[in-house]
Amino acid sequence: MGSRLWLLAPAAALYAGDVGLTLAGQPAAYWAGDSGAVVEANPVAYPLLARGPVLFAGLAAVWLAILSGVVVGWRHPLGGGVAVFIAVAHAVAGASWLARVGPWGLVAAVAYLAAAAQVSGWCWRRYARGLQTPNQAPHLTGGAHRLSGTCRLSCPAAAGFGRSHTGDAPTG
Repeated sequence: MGSRLWLLAPAAALYAGDVGLTLAGQPAAYWAGDSGAVVEANPVAYPLLARGPVLFAGLAAVWLAILSGVVVGWRHPLGGGVAVFIAVAHAVAGASWLARVGPWGLVAAVAYLAAAAQVSGWCWRRYARGLQTPNQAPHLTGGAHRLSGTCRLSCPAAAGFGRSHTGDAPTG
């Protein structure tokens, strides 16, 4: 189970970041009690925010608990896909809040996305290493890839995280 936490970590962190940036992006009128002042593009989050920040944050925590249970507890390959989708979606959503601030906000959004990609990749490689058997994907640990033919089907990094290669040399 511990290795699946590496799969969950980017999704959970980026989700929490998006929730925090969503709350921080609300105008002063919202915080003064004007529920009509909500700024939110997500049609699911909008009515929750309109009912108040406590309800929004509380339900966000419940949703994070459900997401965590699915990613960590569901032993289906789609569990990894759910984690990747949630991470990417909330990285983009969080960056969109930063981009609204102006030119420096756009720089911050690009930096946020770059950092999210780097940290997510690192976590997902750690997760993939935990899936390996001795004959699978030694390139993840720095060794040369010695499998004959292709490892597109047997290599967790290739199958789940966009790396595919053939032959004896690692590709990345």
